[in-house]
Amino acid sequence: MNIVIDPVDSDFSELTHLISEHNALMRSVSPEESCHVMTIDELRNSDVVLFKATEEKSVLGMGAILKIGRKHGEVKSMHVQETQRGRGIGRLILRRLIEKSRSFDWHRLSLETGSTVEFKAARTLYVSEGFSDCAPFGNYVEDRFSTFMSRTL
Repeated sequence: MNIVIDPVDSDFSELTHLISEHNALMRSVSPEESCHVMTIDELRNSDVVLFKATEEKSVLGMGAILKIGRKHGEVKSMHVQETQRGRGIGRLILRRLIEKSRSFDWHRLSLETGSTVEFKAARTLYVSEGFSDCAPFGNYVEDRFSTFMSRTL
């Protein structure tokens, strides 16, 4: 496995399909008011760092971090192509996001994910990388379709 996790510059053209796939999947398994996906324009925000996972020039997945406070970041848009799941790509992306967050000297990294069965694998991954349940943060509110998690860096 020779997977590379690199930041994405301003050209998102090779990720457009993956971002659309991610957003469609999230909207298909979560009610609209509980779906917190970022659009392509939102991912271009200067407070967002987007990464892509590639293998032999094929894009396999993505993940982003968003600065939400002076020393606090949020994991956003974690997604691996369905045909590539089970290979550890999500873990590689998440570890790169954690590494980058530490380089910003953030003290905390948080995330929101779904609470339903469709998100069980994601929640298991996050727990295995040191995340634990927390209260809603930022602009989030308590929601039975959401699980909030956080970890110190």
